[in-house]
Amino acid sequence: MKILSLTNTYFTAPSFKRAPKEDVKVPWNGKSEVEEYQKTIADAKEFLGIKNLAMILHQSSFPVKDRDLFIGSHINSKALELNKFLKFHGFDSIQLGPPGLTQLSPYQSSINSKNYLYTDMEKFATDEYANLLTVNDGHDDIAEVIKRVDKDGKYEKNSDQTNFNKAFYVVDKLYDKAYTNLSAKVKSGDPDALRLNKEFLQFKKEQNSWLEKDAVFVLLRNLLRMDDNFFEWPDMCRNLFDYKEDKESPFHYEALDYYRLLNKKYKKDLDIYKFKQFIIDKQEHEFQKENGKLPYSTDAIIGFHMMDYYAHKEAFLPGFRVGTPYGGEGRAIGNGSQWGSNQTWDIPVVNPKKLFIKDENGNITGLGPAGKLIRQKFEKLLDTYQNIRIDHVIGIIDPWIYDKNRVDVKIGRYPWEDPNVPEHVIYKNAHGANISIMHKPNVFGYDKGWDRYITDLINEDIQNMPDIDPDGDYAKIIDEILLPLFKEKGVNPADMAWETLGCDTQKFREIFDKNRNGQYLPEITSAYEWQIEKRLADPRHKEDTVILGCHDHGPFAQVCDDNFYNQKNCSNGIYEENYIVGGLYPDKTEAQRSQIKDQLRWDRRLRVKLKFSEMLRYAQKIQFTFMDFFGLDKAYNYAGTQNPNNWKLRLKKDYQDNYYKALEWKPGDSGVNNVALNMPEELKRPVISKIVNERGGDMSMADNLVDRLDYFEKILKTPDENA
Repeated sequence: MKILSLTNTYFTAPSFKRAPKEDVKVPWNGKSEVEEYQKTIADAKEFLGIKNLAMILHQSSFPVKDRDLFIGSHINSKALELNKFLKFHGFDSIQLGPPGLTQLSPYQSSINSKNYLYTDMEKFATDEYANLLTVNDGHDDIAEVIKRVDKDGKYEKNSDQTNFNKAFYVVDKLYDKAYTNLSAKVKSGDPDALRLNKEFLQFKKEQNSWLEKDAVFVLLRNLLRMDDNFFEWPDMCRNLFDYKEDKESPFHYEALDYYRLLNKKYKKDLDIYKFKQFIIDKQEHEFQKENGKLPYSTDAIIGFHMMDYYAHKEAFLPGFRVGTPYGGEGRAIGNGSQWGSNQTWDIPVVNPKKLFIKDENGNITGLGPAGKLIRQKFEKLLDTYQNIRIDHVIGIIDPWIYDKNRVDVKIGRYPWEDPNVPEHVIYKNAHGANISIMHKPNVFGYDKGWDRYITDLINEDIQNMPDIDPDGDYAKIIDEILLPLFKEKGVNPADMAWETLGCDTQKFREIFDKNRNGQYLPEITSAYEWQIEKRLADPRHKEDTVILGCHDHGPFAQVCDDNFYNQKNCSNGIYEENYIVGGLYPDKTEAQRSQIKDQLRWDRRLRVKLKFSEMLRYAQKIQFTFMDFFGLDKAYNYAGTQNPNNWKLRLKKDYQDNYYKALEWKPGDSGVNNVALNMPEELKRPVISKIVNERGGDMSMADNLVDRLDYFEKILKTPDENA
């Protein structure tokens, strides 16, 4: 089979620009480059069978804007601009991070209280928000507060890092002013303020079940100047709501008095917290209606925040936390403990015995407090977002848990490590087990090849652990709580991204791989580990979401160095030359393919290009990180480290210009560590491959698609004459 030759029919010396232009017409039909670029990308995706191309971009990483608040936001004017930009380049959705309130890592956030730092403060200067802030040439409330911490505006001009301290300072000050102005305007009878306040009162009434307790938690934490570990708080603060709600408690009336005192003395502080939650919730729902916006998928974290534990103590298992045995259960002594480098995440564990209500025969008749909390968590996510990524799925089937009181955690280096190694978490006595094996004898045999003495110690330790889940209820969460909820909400679990990249157990595979009326739950397949064509050829994985890195990985251009390539260029490796080159270059001769293989051995840019082209060739659901697409040279999170820049990377204000400039081709740039993705180029190879292998090389069946992709590939590689 011979593919029709790719001619230069369309390249009659047009004036190329880095970006497609509205006022430049394409040679084949006289329509604008902008219109034809979008159509070409869409045609290529349809031809390849791509259902959803998503961008992994957490909320704080959205671009810097005018009057920037030192943190990104997914619901402001700059976010809408970015949505349209990504849509233009072929993206169908954006994968956000967890939405909960946090001080830094979004994976240690609350399930009810949202992160109000993402608020679009400029809306407070509109009639809809009662003009609670003033933003005009004469006076600018937002700019005034920003200047207190960034007098010269240096951050906005060139920063690509979130500054959480400044973000909290600025946003809190602006909220305080907006709330104060709302109160004054309500008293004066301002109609816009009265309308907004009516919405606020209704929100407080409807959400009071969680809102009041979250507000009190934050207030007490701030007053005490202590952290989120409320178990170390004074007794009345620690147990305020338990005593208040238990009329039989000897401290009931004392708790009532203390609660009244808090509400009297700190009424404004409590109400401002609730006002923040009202506004961020209102704005998130409003943004869903914006024209040109892409669907947002949220990230459901594995567990809960201490704020959630404080409000729902009856739902949790005292003393235990969620972690992971990642790093090697049963290693020889070292790496922090004799059990291997187990990680203690300090995430509260719901009590398996409180998941369900059962009759005398053990049949499930309803949800207990823990089951209700899990349902509430996912229900709230689906109320705001169009889809969900479920993080660390083993955590809702067979989590690895440990006794918090036995673990010693510190930050530092091991004695044998080089002083230049970044400080990291060191765990001592990090003993734990997956729930399904706790209290069971001889869980691990000597066949694993571990030290026999260590194996005996591990087995003894596991057998002596309490039997916290005698009925195996934890493994029923998916089928008894989540899937019925998804069905009720009209959400297809096959469209979700189920993150299964952690350590498997027999119980996990038994539940997750279950055939449910001919349907399987899809996984996230890592293109780091799998040859995508072979992986997705398995019907079990046909619907998987394919990624090449996530929020915990650096840009792939930095990953695929010579060592990485040499390790992966092996039988069934992701860079096995006959697979990667043979699959994407079926139109080439053997001699030409041999040249490409030689180039792969030194050309990092080609390595990046072919891995993303492989994903586009074979997968239906794909996610790219924003670091990879934009060609950034930094990571969003350096997993497992205490890097001071973790969770801070974001797009600069002029991200579009930076993107197009990164696409320019320059001689000798094949070894660079930042490679932006040229979408027409990435799609062209997969299209040619499919035409040759599945369409007999007949170009007419693709409506000159390859030539059109080639045209736009070259435009994006050519410097702008006017730049």
